[in-house]
Amino acid sequence: MSPTAVLVCSDAGVDAPLDGLPTVVVDDLCHSPAAAARALSTLGATRVVLGLCDRTSASSALRSALRRAGAEPFGIEAVGLAGAEWPLALLAAAAARLGRLSQGDPGRPVLAARPLSRQSLFSPSAVIDYEPVAVLDRSLCLGSDRCALCAEICPANAIAGGGRYPQVDASACTACAECIRRCPAGALHLSGAAPSQVAAQLERLLELADGVVLACARAESPAVPAGWALVTLPSLGVVTSGWILQIRARGREVRLAGCGGPCCARAAATEGLAHRIVGDRQWPVPTPTTSLQLREPAATVEACGWIGAAPAAGDESPLGLLALRSERCTLCGACATSCPTAALQLDEGDDGTTLRYAHAACTGCGRCVAVCPENALDLTRAVDPVLLERGSIELLGAPREECVVCGATLPPAPLRRRLGEMLPGVAGSDLSMCAACARRAGAAAPDHPQREERADNGEDES
Repeated sequence: MSPTAVLVCSDAGVDAPLDGLPTVVVDDLCHSPAAAARALSTLGATRVVLGLCDRTSASSALRSALRRAGAEPFGIEAVGLAGAEWPLALLAAAAARLGRLSQGDPGRPVLAARPLSRQSLFSPSAVIDYEPVAVLDRSLCLGSDRCALCAEICPANAIAGGGRYPQVDASACTACAECIRRCPAGALHLSGAAPSQVAAQLERLLELADGVVLACARAESPAVPAGWALVTLPSLGVVTSGWILQIRARGREVRLAGCGGPCCARAAATEGLAHRIVGDRQWPVPTPTTSLQLREPAATVEACGWIGAAPAAGDESPLGLLALRSERCTLCGACATSCPTAALQLDEGDDGTTLRYAHAACTGCGRCVAVCPENALDLTRAVDPVLLERGSIELLGAPREECVVCGATLPPAPLRRRLGEMLPGVAGSDLSMCAACARRAGAAAPDHPQREERADNGEDES
């Protein structure tokens, strides 16, 4: 049996079943939670698409009744069908989104806002609703030892990074999406709104719609122009410039409809950055043949390649732009070791040592800047299409050199020079020798301080 079912209100004017999914028309579904629960129980599904006269008809009472009948907390998608140009396509798109729902996406339990009867108090599922929270996908996470950036930047202190993987405290998470925007691996999403889910829904909608309105679930009656489609999200905090660019690259328009609250505070800046990246490019452009990509930084990188993007900077950029002050860099490799996405790599080959940088992989986490002992790195949040096109570039290199005595490979010249500045006169500071040979040469020198001291004490120097 399919885990997803479709329930359609009898007043919505849709009689045809949805291909491939069990579909039931329910009398006055919009106002009949009990009838909806009975229909879902009969179908045995855990996820349900509601075809309603109006999207706002999906009351908390209706959702609660469906959860009691077996629906997953985030396995309910409501679609307003009144006046819709392509009702079956809207239902199919919502079903596609549910098809990508992670099994058991958790939520933050909250008391239902609706009036409660005394009878309902005997059923916890009748008095509890679920708010979305940050969800970690361990298959994508880099692990606490290598990253744990989410735990560091969470404003609610809802993420702990002490274990092998960060742990999200659902009771403390406010769904601000800050961790999602900053995760260098794209391993976090909000319950019921993973990038793969939204992409699956958009893929269906963009086949027909002229544009898409991405709306916060708390936004009241977002305006949807004729010929456009509505996609509801837990928060506009999950929307990046790459989402907008991916839609624009397919010749479709996109608008953001926020709720005016903190969860949507970044929406205007995100839209502004996307517009600056697009610049004066003419539309439509050749439609990409690949699937819609919403996971960053790949979403922005791919879209920029399609649209011929303009350079743009801004705090909402999913990419970081790194600059090296080469006169300070010693090629010690600390930055490359700390980089969680391998945007910085220290290549030590037969010809020498090279520090390389890939703008497309840089998420601007700032790890490299923090660990650089020479303060040689500067980081801004920006998109540079030229650097994206060039791929991995060389920031600094030093040729391979050998010890003049034993022939062993020496550390890079910039690192040896810096050590010589920090440790003047100390054995091993000879830049043409390895440390072992330099120590032996220093010990054998007539004016070596240690030999002179031992001679003054009358010790045997043999």
